[in-house]
Amino acid sequence: MFRHVAHVVSGVLLGVVLTEAGLRLYFYEHEANRNYWGPYAFVEDDVLPYRHAASAMAVAGREGSFGPHHITTNELGFRDRRIPTSGQGARPTPNAETPHEAIVVAGASFMFGLGVEQYDSLFHVQLERRIRERGDCPGDLKVFNIAQTGFKLNEICMFVEQELDRFRPRLVLLAVHSHQGIQSGIRRVDVVNGYRLERTRSFAGTWVDSLKTRSYLWMRGWPLHRVVPLVKLKRVVQYVCRRWQGTENGPSAGASSDDAAISNLLTGFRNRLKARGVDLVCVIIHFHDDPLSHLGDMLRQQAFSVIDLYPDLSWSVPRERHWNAFGHRNAAEIVARRIPLTCLEVHRSVGNP
Repeated sequence: MFRHVAHVVSGVLLGVVLTEAGLRLYFYEHEANRNYWGPYAFVEDDVLPYRHAASAMAVAGREGSFGPHHITTNELGFRDRRIPTSGQGARPTPNAETPHEAIVVAGASFMFGLGVEQYDSLFHVQLERRIRERGDCPGDLKVFNIAQTGFKLNEICMFVEQELDRFRPRLVLLAVHSHQGIQSGIRRVDVVNGYRLERTRSFAGTWVDSLKTRSYLWMRGWPLHRVVPLVKLKRVVQYVCRRWQGTENGPSAGASSDDAAISNLLTGFRNRLKARGVDLVCVIIHFHDDPLSHLGDMLRQQAFSVIDLYPDLSWSVPRERHWNAFGHRNAAEIVARRIPLTCLEVHRSVGNP
């Protein structure tokens, strides 16, 4: 009897191993290498199209460029190891009413650090270190990273306003580049990078979650219809339809990167931040074929604080514009030298007016 059970169990295990191997041969590229992100990296959001899953470890990569990298988010869904300890929705402390000496870094994949796996190499970590080295800022200054990959510029601004009371910062550092664009209306998406959004990251931090994000048998073998070519063709048709309607994650027909449109958007965003006692600094990332070449001058004429970055190929991962660790370090050094810190030297109440 025992031998019979052992044979059955061995057969099942052998079948699982062979099926896993077969699926990995069939899907010969890592999932993230085709789509930047593997499964379960994102969840639904009440207002915005999606957001990064909280307390998650997802896989990001691009074949021939970087990764696959294992990316970890904190319990708020940000690529930051720390949680704010004051402000609404933050972790309570005895001094929760004391405003932070904080900078919030906002943006999309560049500020998130797509292309870099090592946490200590990220822009916001390097920036905090270099600002403190200047010696002219508060000793408890913290730089928080709330960037969300794939967001359009207007969605980034909305996200900052949605999360502002959680951090109660003195300063918002907003990264702007020509590939973000502005979305007309709010995108509603059911699928990001080929994976259906879930309301929450189920079984986060458990072996089940680990299995869901690593096993091809789980990701692609169940249900079995996922490996049927006709179903894959159906997904392609659905993807094309979503792109045509401007609802898929990525560039869409509703996006715009016009200087004037961006300037108008940022003017309203700055005014709303100022009403809540928060300053704005725009970091404009220029490319060699940049359609935003005049945006910095336009914003300066409107009394914006602007820092221009002109990265070269040495800053980027191969065949990509996303920064490598060298690029994050260089960007942080430039911003740390030029960022206006006078707003951090005056203790004032920050919050809703």
